[in-house]
Amino acid sequence: MQTVNIFTGAFQDEPGQRLLRVLQDSCDMTFTEMYERSTVQSLERYRGCLSRVQTWDRSVITDEMQRLKSKFPDCELIFRSVFISYVKAMRASKTTRLILSPPKLDQVLQKVFTHFSKHLRSKNHTTSQLQVCRKTGRVHGCH
Repeated sequence: MQTVNIFTGAFQDEPGQRLLRVLQDSCDMTFTEMYERSTVQSLERYRGCLSRVQTWDRSVITDEMQRLKSKFPDCELIFRSVFISYVKAMRASKTTRLILSPPKLDQVLQKVFTHFSKHLRSKNHTTSQLQVCRKTGRVHGCH
């Protein structure tokens, strides 16, 4: 797996890098569990599960948020910090005063899951590639 570091924009400092790590770990936990539960029956079931991520109920996202908060208790604070850095970099000047209303992290997490599932589906993995992923335990490492 190739590791990519982002050192520009809102991700140039420690909170930005930590947010990327939090989101990556969240995707790893969620999609690895989905893979393990669905591939017992078939790989087509896994692909079907990926296609339904965008229609997940709020309760599923809430459960994933709780799991994320248990592993990263400061995840909402990190997200808020990165959001403020981003808005300041894009819209603010020294004479501009901003009133911010950042989106909720669970809304962002749902969009991350949706885009990640589309990415996994677009890769069109073969059976052997998915079996290698299963053995390594890292779904996103299968490129």
